[in-house]
Amino acid sequence: DPLVAISLIEAIYEKIIIIDPVNQPYYYQNMEDYIHEIIDLHDALETLIETHDWHGETLYFAGHNALGLFAERYHFTIISIYTDFKPEQDTLSSEIIRFMDQIKASQATHLMVEELIEPLVANQIKSSLAREGYTIELLELHAYHNVSKIDFDAGVRYADLFQRNIHHIEIALRG
Repeated sequence: DPLVAISLIEAIYEKIIIIDPVNQPYYYQNMEDYIHEIIDLHDALETLIETHDWHGETLYFAGHNALGLFAERYHFTIISIYTDFKPEQDTLSSEIIRFMDQIKASQATHLMVEELIEPLVANQIKSSLAREGYTIELLELHAYHNVSKIDFDAGVRYADLFQRNIHHIEIALRG
């Protein structure tokens, strides 16, 4: 939830000015600028969902759903192949079949995948569906708590990941 992220930014600001009060105006301006950037993205996603009447739409996620608050904030649903986060969890073929049946029934064209994880199950689902003549594309839906070395080295920030998610959500919901 980006509004929770804003609360965290404000909390960090409060602590950093205790450590470095001399530079308080600098930190304040950076905080304000970043909060405005996140609010602009938040408003853009809300407008996108409202404009296209995507309230209640569903995204299918071949991963551990850590985005419940995010989906709740924007009034859509994320259906994950995993109901709980269990590292090293094996996916049963019956779970994969059930998940693929849900994807086909909804006529979804995209399957969301986690960042930093080789999408083995997602690729298996994609291949199985392709054998049935059903095409689905994979898109990353970033959970914001990990960044790749490439993103880290490029200075990718929370707002950049949020923008990337908005773009991928729009692609997925447009079908």
